[in-house]
Formats: sequence, C-alpha cells, structure tokens
Amino acid sequence: MHEAAKFVLSKRIVQQQLDSLKPYADRISYSIKTNYEVGKVLEWMSDCSFSVHSIEEAKLINKPNRLWYFAQALDKQDIQLLLKIGVKNFVVDNHNDLKILLENVDGNINLLLRMRLREHTVHTGKHFVYGFYSKDVNELIAQLKHNKMIDKLGIHFHRKTQNVSEWNLKNELMQSISNETLKDIDLVNIGGGLPSVYKNFRPDVLPLIFEKILDLRRWLNSNDIEMIIEPGRYI
Repeated sequence: MHEAAKFVLSKRIVQQQLDSLKPYADRISYSIKTNYEVGKVLEWMSDCSFSVHSIEEAKLINKPNRLWYFAQALDKQDIQLLLKIGVKNFVVDNHNDLKILLENVDGNINLLLRMRLREHTVHTGKHFVYGFYSKDVNELIAQLKHNKMIDKLGIHFHRKTQNVSEWNLKNELMQSISNETLKDIDLVNIGGGLPSVYKNFRPDVLPLIFEKILDLRRWLNSNDIEMIIEPGRYI
C-alpha cells in the first residue's frame, strides 16, 4: 500500500519567507484560506495581520484585532457579531456592503475600498471583476475621509500573475487615483498573492516583480502611506 501524501510544514522556511518580505512592505497580511496551518504558525511567531473572508475564518484567529475582514453580502447581524468578537478592519468591494457597514458600525474602524485594476493575463479568474471603478474610489475616499468612525482609510487591489508588465503598480495607481485621493489615504494593500515556485513558474521574473513592488512602496511611503502585502503561497 502506498503511504498517504503528507504536507510538511517547516517553521524555519515560513520565518525565512516572511523575513524576505520585510524590505518590501510595511505590513504583511496572510490570507487564512491559503493555508490555515501556515496561518496558525504566523499567528504566534509574528505580528502579521490576516485576511479572512467569512465569520468562520475570523473565529480561527485568537487575536481579532489582527484581522482584515473581506465583506461579502454583509447584513446587520454579521457586522454586530464581527464587532463583538473584536474585528475592526474591513475591506469592501461594492456600494451595498459599504452602505450597510457604515450604517451599523458602533465605534471606529479601519476601511479599505477594493479597486479594480486592469488585468491582461488570459488566466484571470472571476474574482478579478470585483471592486469599485477608480472613479468611484476617488469620489468615495473624498467623502469617507470626513467620516469620524473611520480611523485609517485606504485602497485594496488584486494582482496575481507572473507577467512582469502587470506589476507596474506605481504607474497604474498614479493613473487611477487622483492627487486628492493620494493625500487622503493611509493604506494600500496589494492582494492576490506573490508568485511562488510551482510548475510553469519562471524564477527569473521574481526579482523584477520585487523591484516593481519596492518602487511602489517607496513612492507610497514618500506620500505617508503604509503598504500592505498579501503574500499568498509565497509563504
């Protein structure tokens, strides 16, 4: 009989991969749905944040103040429960969820608006269609900046490809957001995960992608904006 396949998790490599990202981001937010076991290791061995997409995922982490909750068809009961367990960081990608969230929050929150960016790769999945158009983001940021319930305000966008041309993030953001928006936001989160070494992966593209990411971080930091990276399977 063949022995069942095993997943071997090296805490040393997890730490190594996490440390390798420190020059490229102010914060790391690991998506729990990528690998729960890696997430639990990161919870006790680091101070990174966690991206969750359901209340069930949120309950897996013992420190809810480290969670970014990605809203999906929110209702009043969901919001009340999330706030009760201590979640204060939210990402929204549509007007309805934003409206319901703001109508039901009790106390201060941190908020990211998910913005669509152009994606040219033929392998894009349907999740890339989610998000506000840049025009809406610019208008909403101007309104939300004056909302006393919001502590930190920012933008989230999704990028997942080995195509280096897709990682000209600084130029894309400069074309998408206004100077006023740039002054009003505190955070930018790159979601989607970084390329990792799998079949058909071209290792030579990774240094080029990291160069683009570093360029973005330097530009954002020069405008007093913190950058968050979601590493995905890179860790």
